[in-house]
Amino acid sequence: MVTASGICVMVVMMISGAPDVAPLSLQYWVVEGSREGRETPFYDGDAQRVRDALEDLRFDTFRTLKRQTMRLRPNQDSRIPLKDRYTLVLRFGGREPDGRARVAATVELAAKEPDTPPKTVVQTNLLLSKEKARIGGLRTETGELILIFAT
Repeated sequence: MVTASGICVMVVMMISGAPDVAPLSLQYWVVEGSREGRETPFYDGDAQRVRDALEDLRFDTFRTLKRQTMRLRPNQDSRIPLKDRYTLVLRFGGREPDGRARVAATVELAAKEPDTPPKTVVQTNLLLSKEKARIGGLRTETGELILIFAT
């Protein structure tokens, strides 16, 4: 026999969706790629660790500006200041049935004028597995920023 309180619990469980998703442990690297006229590409110590994600790029010098491991909480924005006026915004949206993590990634460029909202320059969804993912094309004075992600 099902009681009224039992029915209420079942209804709440059905409409509330899946239980809370555990936070995602995410490693990321912010690497600046530039052309310095080297015959052999140069990777600094931390960039060497993600060389496989950089080798096909047209730069000959790779310097790591930031490397960090962080925990992304489900459905909460995490803001990460990058070089110059760039800010990375990450939002963990849960996992796919095959285990890949869904992460919305947005890169904003702060306006030069005060009281002007930032401009969204990249907006994408990443499906992260054991392989690395990258975002590039963020111009700087000396080259481009390359963002690399791994779980």
